[in-house]
Amino acid sequence: MKQQIFLVRTIQQHLGQATLFHKGKSQILTMKIAYETSRRILGDNHLDTQQSAMSLLVVYFFEDSMDLVVQLADTIFTTFQNQDGGV
Repeated sequence: MKQQIFLVRTIQQHLGQATLFHKGKSQILTMKIAYETSRRILGDNHLDTQQSAMSLLVVYFFEDSMDLVVQLADTIFTTFQNQDGGV
């Protein structure tokens, strides 16, 4: 489980850099992707997922980027899963 939590934290760090292009919405987009990725890796009831969800609720009015979030979360999850040999 520690490895999975580290994986989520690493994803969050990378996302902070990867979403800088998004014209001022980078922090919001990062939180959404971190939440979506955390949910896929750790499950809905895990503490990190719940904290990400709380952050997400604060900024949920940016609905226009949700499709992008899901798409990026899929890509990131698949990439990390492949690099790690499975989660």
